[in-house]
Order: sequence, then structure tokens, then C-alpha cells
Amino acid sequence: MPHAEPEGWQRNVWALSLIVFTAFVGFQFFSPFLPLYVQELGVTDPARVAIWSGVLLAVTPSVAAVLAPVWGILADRVGRKLMMIRSLVGFAVIIAAMGLVTSVTQLFVARLLQGVFAGFSVMAMALASVSCPRDKVPVAIGRVQSAQLLSVAVGPAVGGYVASHFGIRFAFFVTAGLCALSLVGLLLLFKEVRRRGRRVCPSATSSACDISRSCSDCSSSPSSSTEDSRCSYPSRSRTFPACHGSLSSLA
Repeated sequence: MPHAEPEGWQRNVWALSLIVFTAFVGFQFFSPFLPLYVQELGVTDPARVAIWSGVLLAVTPSVAAVLAPVWGILADRVGRKLMMIRSLVGFAVIIAAMGLVTSVTQLFVARLLQGVFAGFSVMAMALASVSCPRDKVPVAIGRVQSAQLLSVAVGPAVGGYVASHFGIRFAFFVTAGLCALSLVGLLLLFKEVRRRGRRVCPSATSSACDISRSCSDCSSSPSSSTEDSRCSYPSRSRTFPACHGSLSSLA
């Protein structure tokens, strides 16, 4: 795995921590007074308010849990940063729409769609783990996790203040604005580090390539001076006598 420059990985992790903090402060804005918003949308019976509040809080993580493997597969193919961008764009639009709904059913649909675009926190942790040297992974994850936990303390307090002074609906618009701000920070401040293909070499004594052997292992073997011990990246179409074209099939 290629690592960022010594100062670069620090910059990446701090930027990611700031992005996570900003976004999660927004996520926590409306959670405490969601039952009040349900009442504002016309549900007056206390029992129904309680049921709707529970359903609205549960639907987003439920859908997110079902779709998490799908987003994980896509992240391996197109990049984790792009998946975070997808999530933040979706959140900004959908949460802004929550401030415009006129019924609790519409709010339920919006919360369900929010779950479809979820996966932000998982991708943030994954980015933190691959954006730094291997021995600094605990430090990177700890910083991002601290930012996320701190936002849980700050978000409800700030959200309550905004809702009490400007109205509950306005709090949703502020949340959407914070998601947009996090998106700008992600685009400008964070530079994703992608994994490269691992170099492999053929075995001089085997009829097929052992792709688990690295070039360092190959160079240290007695047969390293032979024609068959030359190394190449799997993504290249170059073949070797001992491989019989098996390396080209890995591309």
C-alpha cells in the first residue's frame, strides 16, 4: 500500500476528522426533537407520536445496514472517497427536503431514502485506515472516532438552540448546509490514497505462478538471476515462460 508523505497523512486524517465532525453535528441536529416535528406534522395522539418517532428513527439505520455490503463492493471498485461524496450529496438534498414535508408519511419516505444514501461513517473509517502508514492506523481511526463522538455532544445542543429560535424546520436546512460544507471540505482538503496492485513473480520450479510471493521474496531466491524470476505487476499483460500466460489473465 502506498503511503502519503509524512505530513500528508496527518493532513488527510485531520481533514477527515473535521469533515466527519461537521457532518455528524448536522446529523444530530434534529434527533432530539423529532417527536415534536411529528406533532407539528399533524399527529396528535401521544401513542401514535411515540410509534412514528420510533419508526422514523429506526428506518434509516435499518436500510443502511441492508445496503452496506453493496456500498462496500462499489467502494472497492470506484473508491471510498467517491462513496462519501455520494452519501453527502444525497444527505444534503434529502435532509433539506425533510424541512419541506407536509405529512409524517412524506417524512418517513425521506428518512427511508436517507438510509439508501447512508454509509458515510463506515467509509470515513475505511478512508482513515488506508490514508496513513500501517503503524499509525490506530491513531487515525482514534481521531476520526473522537470527532464523531464529540459531534454527538455538540449537535443536539446546537440543534436545540436553532430549533428554539428559528423553528424546527430551519434546523433541517442547517443540517443540509452542514452536509454541503462537509462535501466541500472533502473535495478540497482530502486526497485519497489508493492501493496499487501487488507485484508478483513466477516460480522457477512450478508450472504456474504463485501470486502470493512478492518481488522481495523472488529477488532473494537462488533463481533470481534466471529468466523466469523477473517480476511484473499483475495488471500488465507481460507473460513469463513459467506462467504460461497466467499473469495476463489476472488483468
